[in-house]
Amino acid sequence: ETYAYGAAINKPADPEKVGYTFAGWTPAVPATQGAADATYTATWNVNSYSVTWIVDGEVIKTETLDYGAAVVAPVPEKDGYKFSGWTPAVPATQGAADATYTANYSKAKQVYTVTYRTAEKVCASFDVEYGAAVPAYTGATPAKAPNNNEHFIFAGWDKEIPEMMPAENITIKALWTINSYKLTYKVDGEVY
Repeated sequence: ETYAYGAAINKPADPEKVGYTFAGWTPAVPATQGAADATYTATWNVNSYSVTWIVDGEVIKTETLDYGAAVVAPVPEKDGYKFSGWTPAVPATQGAADATYTANYSKAKQVYTVTYRTAEKVCASFDVEYGAAVPAYTGATPAKAPNNNEHFIFAGWDKEIPEMMPAENITIKALWTINSYKLTYKVDGEVY
C-alpha cells in the first residue's frame, strides 16, 4: 500500500495460518504513516491441541501437543490379545485440531506353560492357550527323591491350580509330609 506522510494507516485484517494464532505485527504498526517506507511482518503463537488415547472405552492417557509436534503413540498391552493399531491412523505430527485415538486388538493365540514338578525333576508339562482350562496332573504320584519315597507322603501341590490359564507361565511344586515312626525301648524284655 502507498500512504502519504501523516495519513492514517488502515491495517489489513488479521491473517490466518493453520495451527497458529496471529500475535501481531513486527514492528508495531503506528496510527499514521511516517517519513519512510515501512515493512511489517506477521508474528505467530503456535496452537496446542488435546490428544486422547482410549483402550476398551477408558482413557489411558491425555496429553497436550503443539501443532506440528511429533506424535508418539503408546502401545498398550491387553491379556490374550495382540495390539493392531489405532483408529484413526496416528499421524507423524500433530494436526490443527484435538484428536482422539482408539486402540484396536485382534485375538491372539497366546500359549503359556504349566509345569508340575518336584525339587529334582519335572513330573509333567503342558502348553496351554490363554483362557483355556488348565489340565490337572494325572501321572504317577510324585516321588520325593530316589530311595526316599517310603519316608514321605505326597500331600498335594504348593498352590491352588487355576481353572483357566492366565497370561503367564505357572510352576506347581509337589509337597510332602514326612512319616513318623514309633521307637520302643526295652530293658530285660520289658518296655522301659
